[in-house]
Amino acid sequence: MPENDPNATVSDGTATTNPDTGTEDVDVAALLADRDKWKSMARKHEAGFKDITKKYDQLSQSQMSETEKAIEAAKSEARKATLSEVGAELTTAALTAQAAKAGVTLPDVAYINVAALSGEDGRPNSDAIDAFLKTLPKAGKSFDQDVFTKTAGNREGNKPRQLTRADLQGMAPEDVQAARLAGQLNDLLGIK
Repeated sequence: MPENDPNATVSDGTATTNPDTGTEDVDVAALLADRDKWKSMARKHEAGFKDITKKYDQLSQSQMSETEKAIEAAKSEARKATLSEVGAELTTAALTAQAAKAGVTLPDVAYINVAALSGEDGRPNSDAIDAFLKTLPKAGKSFDQDVFTKTAGNREGNKPRQLTRADLQGMAPEDVQAARLAGQLNDLLGIK
């Protein structure tokens, strides 16, 4: 087809040259139809490939000797054992990485059921990890929970500074009794 022809059409009918502007007009519907046709053909051939692969595996399995079958079974068991050993570590690493990416605060891994976040093969299940991470709070500034008792301007007005068990270690019994009467042991004693 000549290049200077103003009415030139590409062989599949998807583009024509506009004689007024000199640009090509694209037929989007034809392109989409062509894409869908090739997609369906690819899926058909992929299904055929999977079917042939499955038949080949069955045929090769049936022609194996007992020794070869035992070797294959041992290999399969070794793969499963290896994945189960490192699967928890892989899942923990994936969990930590996805938590950092999502910007959530991750609790101590000792309190997480890592096996529930792994697939049957021992590999991390990203869908389960994502679902778990959605239940966690977003990471933000962490504040000292005891900030008001450590400063002069606490919210509870005249509440005395509370002593800890470490503070009591070097105190005489009379001093401990005085601190109790002054209300400095209320938190340790569970008094509100």
